Amino acid sequence: VVPRVLDKATPDNTRITVSLSRQRASLLVDGEVAIDTPVSTGKRRGLTPAGDYAITGKAVTLETDLHGDFIDRAGNVLRSGVSTRIDSAPSGSTFRPVPVKYCLQLGPQGLVLHAGRLPGYP
Repeated sequence: VVPRVLDKATPDNTRITVSLSRQRASLLVDGEVAIDTPVSTGKRRGLTPAGDYAITGKAVTLETDLHGDFIDRAGNVLRSGVSTRIDSAPSGSTFRPVPVKYCLQLGPQGLVLHAGRLPGYP
């Protein structure tokens, strides 16, 4: 984080760039990096599409049936941080949705940039 750059941020002079190859995101203020952070983009069956997107919505917490945990009958987490679009459920498990935090909804395609687990790969 570069505070002197971040302090100048307004809705009109900021943009976010995501490098799919480097798995990094940057918040730019007047073209200068204010924040640089690691990201984890979509996996093989749910690849993050390249493109330019406008932010169409914001939410501190987003309820979704796409992200959550696979749990056993006793409620023990078998696999956490899964996506129903990508991950297969272990035998005998059920899916428990988990709210997603700090979401930016991008365009009409249903893409969301959000806080979460960073495994170090897409």
